Amino acid sequence: MQAIAAYKGDIPFRIASLGTVDSSNTVVFTIAQDYVQAVVKRVDARERLPVEAEDRAGKFFGYGFLRGVDNQMDTTTGTLKCSATIVPDGDHLMLRGMFLNIYLTVEVKHGVTLAPMQAVQHDPEGAFVWAIKPDQTVTHQVVQTGTADGATVEIQKGLSPGNLVVTGPFNNLHEGRKVHYKLAQVDVKRPTSSHPDEVAAGQITSKALDWLQIQPLEGWFSDLQSSDPKVQKLAQRALTEMGTNSLPWILKFLSESTEQSGEGDARRLNAAQAVRFAGPGVKSEMPAFAALLKSG
Repeated sequence: MQAIAAYKGDIPFRIASLGTVDSSNTVVFTIAQDYVQAVVKRVDARERLPVEAEDRAGKFFGYGFLRGVDNQMDTTTGTLKCSATIVPDGDHLMLRGMFLNIYLTVEVKHGVTLAPMQAVQHDPEGAFVWAIKPDQTVTHQVVQTGTADGATVEIQKGLSPGNLVVTGPFNNLHEGRKVHYKLAQVDVKRPTSSHPDEVAAGQITSKALDWLQIQPLEGWFSDLQSSDPKVQKLAQRALTEMGTNSLPWILKFLSESTEQSGEGDARRLNAAQAVRFAGPGVKSEMPAFAALLKSG
């Protein structure tokens, strides 16, 4: 018998939808009315919501961010039309009209109790797990589930981190039965986060830091103007990885890389390019941007 301990971790709340490629870097899709309030509030707050795309076979296709939402619901379907900018991975091409599976991350729940989806069973009374007590007997434990993502589910009530649950097989289990089990290890992975506190802190992904180490940021902006499409695509991918949430880090790198040379004009130009790429509205939210423009 297999068992695992419930644990404390983070889980993303994602909306799945079928999308259609509209241009070489844009996909359109819809979200159900039930999710509109949560998405629009975050758009109004200028949060940058991550988007992942898979092909129809379920293989990773590309990634990007929510670009915009319509200002009116489709009353015939009860859905809201959205668009996202997607950077294809590898040699994938965005061909107008092709279908993609779209996953929009609305938020990341932090520090919640998590368990494998396979541990949760259902009966006429609802969801439950077979919990293992300290005396190695099992008990029918009613649980309340929340957000699910892949093979992991949030347990809102009924379990605490460290509680053992059976993950299979479940045949011949009954209340009070003593069991022998093999305890599996939990591989806790922290998902990409759009948490407002982390956005405010200028959190940057390790991959974005890798981009900066490969080439100075000024070089990526130059590559955007390259006549070689492959060079342009790589630059777009690097800058997308950095993203609006990483703007404080971008400004920090610009400042550190040019401060000693005293090239204030070049530094102001590069900072302006960074903000222009990151998108409208960022300048007013970044006091550091104004300070950087006046420096040098």
